Amino acid sequence: MAPRSIELSAAMRAATATAIQTAAIRLFAERGYANSSIRDIAEAAGISTGSVYRHYRSKEALFADLVAQASAGLAKAGSTLRDGESPHRTLLTFTRELIADIEASTEAAAFLAVINQAFITNEPEGTRHRLRDDHMVFRRAVADTIARGQRLGQFGPGDPHQLAACYLATLHGLAALRPALGEAAVVPAPELILEALTRGSSK
Repeated sequence: MAPRSIELSAAMRAATATAIQTAAIRLFAERGYANSSIRDIAEAAGISTGSVYRHYRSKEALFADLVAQASAGLAKAGSTLRDGESPHRTLLTFTRELIADIEASTEAAAFLAVINQAFITNEPEGTRHRLRDDHMVFRRAVADTIARGQRLGQFGPGDPHQLAACYLATLHGLAALRPALGEAAVVPAPELILEALTRGSSK
């Protein structure tokens, strides 16, 4: 096969994989993992079931790939929070970027909704445990960021882990509502979301 043909084939394969992942994210968010089949995903992606199986040997493998992407995203976000010089500015920037993604793309919100499902439904057990562990590491990064901000007078008093749990619950709740309500969903300003953390601070 000529180099140009190899490049074209690779590009087409990547485009198909993206179409499969996009369709799977939307269906998992709307119907749930258990109620979405490979046939459903193929139909939503506009391809044959055989094309899906050429990329993923099973629905479990597809979901595991999505979780791996989520885990990588959590790890990157956690590193960003830990490396930020100003805890308040770093957390506000992260919140702004995430809210912008939720508002601009129902796919981004659906992806977070799929993560939510992994904790409360019978998703593949090993995949669920991996995501749970990675989420706990990220939650600790958020709590550590809040604790640093408290020492600097940027955040108000309170248990950092409880505040982190409330903060993340708000974001996950917004992500769950966006695919369901679409444009009718009301997404609060990032500054308002962080207000609960800054209340009582010297900022």
